[in-house]
Amino acid sequence: MLDATPTSGNAPLTVSFDAVGSSDPDPGDILEYQWDFTNDGTIDATGLTASHRYPAVGTYTARLRVVDFAGLSATATVQIRVGTAAPVPVIDTPTAALRWSVGDTVTFSGRAADPQQGALPASALSWQLVQQHCSTPDNCHSHPVRELTGTAAGSFLAPDHEYPSYLELTLTARDSGGLTGSTTLRLDPKTVNIALATKPAGLRLNMNGRNFTTPNSTQVIVGSTNTISAPGPQTLGPATYTFEGWSDGGAATHVVTAPTAARTYTATYDGAPGSCADTFGYTCRAQAAMPFVPAGPSELPLTGDNDGASVSLPFPVPFYGQNYSRAWVDTNGAMSFVDPRGSWPTNRPLPNAATPNAALYPFWDDLVMHPESRIRTAVVGTAPDRQFVVEWRDMGLSGAPAARISFEVVISEWGQIIFNYAALNSGRELGNSATVGIENATGTGAVQYAYNQLVLANNKAIIFTPPAAG
Repeated sequence: MLDATPTSGNAPLTVSFDAVGSSDPDPGDILEYQWDFTNDGTIDATGLTASHRYPAVGTYTARLRVVDFAGLSATATVQIRVGTAAPVPVIDTPTAALRWSVGDTVTFSGRAADPQQGALPASALSWQLVQQHCSTPDNCHSHPVRELTGTAAGSFLAPDHEYPSYLELTLTARDSGGLTGSTTLRLDPKTVNIALATKPAGLRLNMNGRNFTTPNSTQVIVGSTNTISAPGPQTLGPATYTFEGWSDGGAATHVVTAPTAARTYTATYDGAPGSCADTFGYTCRAQAAMPFVPAGPSELPLTGDNDGASVSLPFPVPFYGQNYSRAWVDTNGAMSFVDPRGSWPTNRPLPNAATPNAALYPFWDDLVMHPESRIRTAVVGTAPDRQFVVEWRDMGLSGAPAARISFEVVISEWGQIIFNYAALNSGRELGNSATVGIENATGTGAVQYAYNQLVLANNKAIIFTPPAAG
């Protein structure tokens, strides 16, 4: 076997020859490698590898003869073209500026020239269309789409495929001496965002085999076919939800064609109340449109990240059969009636025996005090119907620099507890990384309203009622 690098180029041209791929049926039996660089019958060099400098323009045949100990031999040749180069193809249309949609007819044309032969005929041209499908921008695999030979122009229909993906159009030219040259054009698609939403927010939908927690969106190719599905029943917070219908009137699972402009598909669900109670007798319910009660002017001296402070309660607070006169307020959206021995940024599901306990969790998450953040308290009303208010105002979320949320705990003198919310927008602000609920002093009993779920909304209060008031 004979390898030569390069096989063409301008004079003078130095070519490296390699016979490493040669073999003999009898292992180790090769005696000699004989090189004849111009096929004139003269042995110009011996050895497994060799090189030769061709000084003049012309076409040469290099010959390798391999001889074994028995005197048997075999030859191989390669053509070396000096003073010539591979043909140069050019794609005239389309250009890289083209953006295609699924089903578009894309026309293409090209040409090629050879340094010695001039313009090559259409019969010397071939085309290959490949779809590159990428899991990441730098990790793609190819799907052959179409091949055409012997033509300078043609067309194809842009294929349907999931995104991210793009097309590669390659033009290859072959001259009369067998030398080839290629050029490749990348063609990116038009894309659009398809948004998925549910009523209520926070339920799960599926698109093209991927699960999304709503609200969410994904980028697809314009004109592509996409399967959306609304599974059910689903649980969110204490309720179970059953699918009712899509905003476009489709079945629970149906195919949509990606439009030219962004569009939202909303699945509506009907919710049935679930169990929001514990064995002690606490129950909870959600109430919409409840006014937010601002606290103030008393402000707790809390700053930065993972801070806490102790406050005296204005009246004995009954909670899980005990009365408490003091509470510890955490910047991370929790309030304990026993000393938690620190601040706790990592939320957990309830109940949990680990600290903190005997606690209220209106929005237990990794929160941060920014310069504008405040935690204030207030007492409203008159005995025996007073309320103690703790308000977390303009709190930041760790890892989300722009996010700001406000929420509060309102504790009634007779033991009712209300969580309320303001300035919530989307994602983590709606609770998908927070614990919401109450927990007893041993961490063995709790009413968990939500754990890492998108269930919160502005002025949607969560009301916890003790058994004595049931």
